[in-house]
Amino acid sequence: MKIRATSKFLNHTLIGIGVAALLVSPATQANFIQNAYGLSDEHSTISFDEHIFPSGTAITNQYADLGVNFAPFAFYDPYPGGGYVSDFMPHDGIQPLSLIFEIPQKQVAFNLITADQVTTSFYAYLGNVLVESASATTVGAFSEFYGFNGIEFDQVYILTTYSGGFTINGTGPLILDNLQLSNVPIPASIWLFGSVLGWLGFFKNRRLQAYINGSSK
Repeated sequence: MKIRATSKFLNHTLIGIGVAALLVSPATQANFIQNAYGLSDEHSTISFDEHIFPSGTAITNQYADLGVNFAPFAFYDPYPGGGYVSDFMPHDGIQPLSLIFEIPQKQVAFNLITADQVTTSFYAYLGNVLVESASATTVGAFSEFYGFNGIEFDQVYILTTYSGGFTINGTGPLILDNLQLSNVPIPASIWLFGSVLGWLGFFKNRRLQAYINGSSK
């Protein structure tokens, strides 16, 4: 009886601890990424050193060949020690920032800098339909990656709150770098090469079949 009572007490205690942990722990979203490394699966990374532009250049589709566009636009900055894009330039104000992908993605992550200890919201869309959203406290250093995984989406919209300096509808400045994509578009040159090989194989098979048919007569 004592053993049974002890076992029952332990079971109730463990269940109580589990429920308390769920109540105390902050809710997490399985599809939201916030870590120090980004994507763990195979991916490509856009460092914004692939195409170099003068400081302050408005960026829209200049990185489309690597898989991403910016709307309405981002500003390019080649410093310090490598390129990055942002939604602001001194005296030019701040624009809300969307990342629009050439092909739908299952996983995306990126480094992000904002004013220190502000709330940043992230929205994932597929065909202009919201499929996931999340918020995080972001900081003034490239110490964290943010993004989404486990869902399909073709756009990420980023909105940062900020109480000082420039704002547009409450939007604050952000800097983005090291954009990781799970899916990248096939370059036109590779697609053309593959198509040529496919057609060559087709005609070769046709000639071989014709030869076989002719020999069998």
